[in-house]
Amino acid sequence: MMEARDFLKQPLLPATGYRSIDFIAFWRSASSSDRYRIGGIWLASLALSIGLGWAATLYGWPGIPMHFGGVGFQLTVYFPLAL
Repeated sequence: MMEARDFLKQPLLPATGYRSIDFIAFWRSASSSDRYRIGGIWLASLALSIGLGWAATLYGWPGIPMHFGGVGFQLTVYFPLAL
């Protein structure tokens, strides 16, 4: 199995601009501070997603009204909800 630090040395994919990384490889090779940082960011985004979804339902926020080129539409922004 390739280590996460070795994987990050590979070049970016030209069409996507990012590299995916195996979670297990990251978890094994990352320092504990990196694990806590990534885990904290993930938990914060999860809490934000759930909170904003709940608020949108409670307050009836169907979307952000937008007008562009004489056309009106509703724009809805979904924050990442990674389970």
